[in-house]
Amino acid sequence: MRKPKTLLLVIVFLIIFYLLPQGFSENYSQSYQLLDKPDGSTYYGLNVTVQQSFYEYYAEKSHSLNSHSDFAKFVTPYALKPIADCLLEIYTDDEDFVNGVLMIVHQIPYNETPVKYPVETIVENKGDCDLFSYVAASIVKAHGLDVVLLYYESQGHMNIGVSLSYVPHDARGQAYYVTYNNIRYYVAEVTGGDWQNGWRVGECPDKLKNAPAQVITLENCEQTTYGQVSASYETLASSTISLIISPTYLIQGGTVTLS
Repeated sequence: MRKPKTLLLVIVFLIIFYLLPQGFSENYSQSYQLLDKPDGSTYYGLNVTVQQSFYEYYAEKSHSLNSHSDFAKFVTPYALKPIADCLLEIYTDDEDFVNGVLMIVHQIPYNETPVKYPVETIVENKGDCDLFSYVAASIVKAHGLDVVLLYYESQGHMNIGVSLSYVPHDARGQAYYVTYNNIRYYVAEVTGGDWQNGWRVGECPDKLKNAPAQVITLENCEQTTYGQVSASYETLASSTISLIISPTYLIQGGTVTLS
């Protein structure tokens, strides 16, 4: 008995659908501009791609906050490490690296948003001070720098503090820092929206200069996960899959070759 080719194709599709569900996932992409220095003239375009399944993984995780220490669980350095690796191709200096991270978060549109993980913030392309802080801290920590979250409860605000081995050279004016366990953490403001002329590490908004900051260390941040985002300075091209079925018609009990 001969089976029509259409029926065979349906069977093959169902097999692939159940065995390879990732093959049908959508990818989400965002692009960010970077300068080689805060006052530099060389531009780079960084492309970041997130698989749909990776986004859904974080969307389905618990987003509960029981105390301020829970802020740390939203920092995900392993997931964003490819972004840090790309930045290291441009920035060999730690201060420049942190300023590069700030350029990225300054390009994400500001919108008051419920708590999200960095992958969600990148995909949804919006957030507020705490979400931007989680993204920035994740990338900085992925580079191996000592970074903390700075929470200003009286101001309802958050940014990050980064330990550098020297006073930031590119800070315009006095470099501000918070001392914790005898370590200076230079303030890095994550909001602003002006990625070319925005806040640099060591610069502090006036309203925060005398505001008490709670230092939240990142021992309890996410250590690893099943995947990572993709990051590249090259424009990512779409890929295709071709499926060849042989023979054209299937005889019951016969053999089908898929290639």
